[in-house]
Amino acid sequence: MTDPTGDNPQEKINFSLPSLPVAAVLAGVVLILFSLLPWDNFWKESLWTMEDSQAFEKIAAEYHKISYQTPERAGVSEEQLKAQIEKAKAQLDTLQTKLQSARQRPLVWKRILLWAGVLLTTCGCVGQYASGRP
Repeated sequence: MTDPTGDNPQEKINFSLPSLPVAAVLAGVVLILFSLLPWDNFWKESLWTMEDSQAFEKIAAEYHKISYQTPERAGVSEEQLKAQIEKAKAQLDTLQTKLQSARQRPLVWKRILLWAGVLLTTCGCVGQYASGRP
């Protein structure tokens, strides 16, 4: 039996599966392009402040100064000088860890976006190849 309007409702709703691989490839390419953006500009201010920078410079200078002093020159005992050096080294290590974290955080997001884009693009290409359509 034919539809009087000439339209077959089964032909109208045609969700073709090959559009899914194309969408995956396009989404993957968009993610790869987003991974190329300079993300470090968005996080620099919030992760490493001027106070952190000033504290890092102060502690680094102090550590450098006391690490080359002798106990006689510093006017303290050898144990006190070692304790001062260890304290300055611990503070410097803490700030260096914070600095490395501030530097690496944008790279983590870039890597996540890049690999998600590569995965989506690859899955889309494989899906397109498996569907047998160019």
